[in-house]
Amino acid sequence: LCGIHPDARLDDPQLDWLWTEISDEKSTLTLDLGAIGARSYQTTATRKIAETWDQLHLVIAHLAQPRPAVDSSNMARQAWYEQLDLSKLPNVWFDTAALPAYVAPEPYPFPTAGRYLKMAIDHMGPQKMLFGTDTPGLLMHANYPQLLQSFQEHIGFLSLEDQRQILSQNVKKAYRMSDQMLAPAEP
Repeated sequence: LCGIHPDARLDDPQLDWLWTEISDEKSTLTLDLGAIGARSYQTTATRKIAETWDQLHLVIAHLAQPRPAVDSSNMARQAWYEQLDLSKLPNVWFDTAALPAYVAPEPYPFPTAGRYLKMAIDHMGPQKMLFGTDTPGLLMHANYPQLLQSFQEHIGFLSLEDQRQILSQNVKKAYRMSDQMLAPAEP
């Protein structure tokens, strides 16, 4: 959106109809808010939407895109944590799709992605995190079994129940899915 409309704001009142419509349908909106520091990284606007339309479920893609700047810049790390704080709202979740693509080039099992996962879990807990891969795009980095296995290794420090939450239970809540719609992944 911001690539086409550089001044676009998610909290522009002209978009209220959209959030109302999605909320009334009891649907889930997945937002890719872009890189930390980009004009699309609209944490405050996203918070306003989530608080105003509390029946609207929001999933923020790519774990809010932690990049190497999170390690080298206090400002970037603070902006990332501020966006992760949206998980404290009852209707906001974060997916982990494409996480290996946002770290410095490194081979499977993507240790930096694992470190960012741990940082995020330590900050917000496992209750608002959804496993995701962003395939087929991420298949340039690893195949699906490798992506799942590396993720399971990275969250191996959690209890089996917390792992199940991230791998299947949270997605059912965020996307309002029944058990029949999703076969649970086992840790």
